[in-house]
Amino acid sequence: MNIVQLHERVRFWVDAVASTRFDIADINNAINAAVESKTLETYEQMLPMNRSDSFQRTQKAREILAPLIRKADKDLMGFGITGNKITINIAENYPYSMLVSLKVTINGTEYDCEPLTYDRKNRNSRNPFRRPRLTPSAKVYYIEEENGINIIHSHSSNITNFELYFIRKPGWVGYGIEYDHTATFAIGNRLLVLADTIYNGNMYLLGNEIIIVTGHLSITSGLVTFGYIECPLPAFTHEEIARRAAINCLMSAGQADKAKLIREEITTA
Repeated sequence: MNIVQLHERVRFWVDAVASTRFDIADINNAINAAVESKTLETYEQMLPMNRSDSFQRTQKAREILAPLIRKADKDLMGFGITGNKITINIAENYPYSMLVSLKVTINGTEYDCEPLTYDRKNRNSRNPFRRPRLTPSAKVYYIEEENGINIIHSHSSNITNFELYFIRKPGWVGYGIEYDHTATFAIGNRLLVLADTIYNGNMYLLGNEIIIVTGHLSITSGLVTFGYIECPLPAFTHEEIARRAAINCLMSAGQADKAKLIREEITTA
């Protein structure tokens, strides 16, 4: 679904329980909250595995979070190395959100890193840095701390590089600004139709996309939106996002009983 179709789907679920209508800003906020909660829940599904490759081994998580995954090393702006700590810009406007997987380079050798609880290293009476295999291999741990990730290992040298994958912040969806036939657009601009619209001799319906071409910089009639921001999660999650957003709208309006009806509808389906 594009953002217009997603808004309409949220309205469908709200109307299904005979609730009052919500404005565009309220629905945007509800969708954003739904995207954030879905992202966090999917990420948390990987945590019980407690493996450095848990993301790769969890197919559903890969499919849902793939659009949000980014790769980083010491040369990417916002990241760096200080001793055995990977420094990360955790500022509000920086996209880093949650760590997915990590490997570091020590003395020219790459090592996969495993998450370490604060008491695990001290509870292991034997060498906590040795892997249980026929050919011993050094084990490297990490602990996420404020403004970075602390690397714990048995080598005498510090880490010299790293490769990590992280989940970026999903950002905010936006409905855009509504325009009619009086507006002029640039070639290549993408518009979404809000009401029956005629452009370049063709009729477009609610939710259709229009791409502005040479010689036709305005719509003939109708209503469109421009400057919109789409939902960052895959299309197959959009129905769930719409239902969550509808529930968020109802809960924000104090209509818990109607939100419960949508939950029951989801369970029945």
